[in-house]
Amino acid sequence: MKRNPLSGAGKVYAFSLKHTCFSKGWLVSTLTMMAFLIIGIPLICGIIVAAASSDEKKSDHQITKVAVVDETPGSADYSTLSAHGYSDVTYLTADSVEDAAEQLKDQASGVILHVTMADANYAVTVYLPEDTDVSRSKASSYASFVTDHFNELLMQKADLDTETVQMLTQHISTDTAELKHEGGENPDEDEDSLTQVMEMLIPFLIMMLVYMMVIFYGQSMSNSVMLEKTSKLMETMLTAVHPAALLTGKLFATATAAILQILVWMVSALIGTLGGAIILLKMVVSGGLDSLPGTGTTPPGMDAAMEEIMQGNGMALHPAGLLPALLMLALGFLLYLSLSGLAGALAAKTEDLNKTNIIFVFVLLGSMMLCMNFNGGTEDSILSQAAWLNYFPFTSLLLVPGKMLMGSITAGTAILSLVIMALSVALFVWIAAVVYKLLVLYRGAPPSPASLIQMLKENRSRKGE
Repeated sequence: MKRNPLSGAGKVYAFSLKHTCFSKGWLVSTLTMMAFLIIGIPLICGIIVAAASSDEKKSDHQITKVAVVDETPGSADYSTLSAHGYSDVTYLTADSVEDAAEQLKDQASGVILHVTMADANYAVTVYLPEDTDVSRSKASSYASFVTDHFNELLMQKADLDTETVQMLTQHISTDTAELKHEGGENPDEDEDSLTQVMEMLIPFLIMMLVYMMVIFYGQSMSNSVMLEKTSKLMETMLTAVHPAALLTGKLFATATAAILQILVWMVSALIGTLGGAIILLKMVVSGGLDSLPGTGTTPPGMDAAMEEIMQGNGMALHPAGLLPALLMLALGFLLYLSLSGLAGALAAKTEDLNKTNIIFVFVLLGSMMLCMNFNGGTEDSILSQAAWLNYFPFTSLLLVPGKMLMGSITAGTAILSLVIMALSVALFVWIAAVVYKLLVLYRGAPPSPASLIQMLKENRSRKGE
């Protein structure tokens, strides 16, 4: 046995990485998902475009004439609606629905706008005459358009002049800002709503990412360690490589394979998204796709939302926290992989993995529960704000990366959390290596914690003799 316990870890890493990346399961899952993302996303966008084009071909008539039947008190000039959309529409006046239908006879692009009042409530109905080729979806979109701008018509019915109507209907932009005093602190309660949403959303996304990675790759790690124990070459390997080197090499190889696979999928998703965007953009440029069918206008409130984001509320992330957050995620992933290695070291056969894998699954689920805020809503965040969770390695992985990205954690806390995480990884790799060496030739049911501790004591006493 070589003195340095990590001697040979590089060779184990290279061999395990090559074996993992060229295994059938890894290649099939990686290439299948890559093909789906690169081809599937543009294909789905193409199907959407084809369906939209087919719908346009079935009903390519836009609304160009509207016969208005207004049975409510007051008068209004419906042609003023053209300033907000449907600028090509010609408005006609009719005394009844029958009169409107007669005016639109032989008109393939006409509809009837019927405005009534019942119990002090206005009702807007769009009828499709017999000779029209306008689809029900276009008629429904037009009805929504009229409803959205009906207040302007009501102002006309109230005999307000044009200048007053324009003043009452103009767009009002909103924003929030902090009153900062020199040398003072910014109050946390004045944070904008978008930042608050991101502070909750980012940790949850990280939780889901970590959970999927641990469940998927943790199973692979524990299975690999268990199968290696049953190899007939194990006795020979242990005379050349320390168990710590074996575990460390396999752990880093599994982590590298996982990162490579995720990077391939991310690049594939980017390529597929760009391809789909190009397809949709071509349809937009060609005029076959509008924000709202037949209107050429954006949905209500969309302009205000985009303006709010462009004014700075979307810049809630702190680029300086990206690298520390990635480092924390990498160390945390290694920590859970070391638990998976420990689970594999405890198992003597495949059937035992169902029992031993509960170790890292239970730890992960328990850590997620600890991160939740169960104080009955006394805090603004649904995530726990307990300070000790930033230092406990199994929970800091779930909370600290998000806080680093949001800039809501001090540099000292972030550094201390990273140091504790790194030491925890080293500790659990050492524990897994000790158990691996102790049980490498063990055959039988996984030992209980008490039995394992007793075996470790007996092993140390034999070494001391």
